[in-house]
Amino acid sequence: LRSALADEFWQVRVKAVRSLGKLGATEAAVEIAPMMDLSIPNLRKECAAVLGEMAVVETLPYLEKYVDDPDPDVRKNVRWAMGRIAA
Repeated sequence: LRSALADEFWQVRVKAVRSLGKLGATEAAVEIAPMMDLSIPNLRKECAAVLGEMAVVETLPYLEKYVDDPDPDVRKNVRWAMGRIAA
């Protein structure tokens, strides 16, 4: 699954992120977090949700950059994820 995080199709990356989140693969959080910098809102939204589920403190800097993301779903998931990490 981790190799699918680099797939050329963003839809494959979304599925890989979701699957890693469902598996609770917190060690993958450091690979998922940089994907927040990609231009695809659906991918950022999914990454933020999974990072919130994983609650790995090291991912906060990636999330903080997107608190004011233009996409409302990304903003919502980022704020939720940051709240989970803080808790």
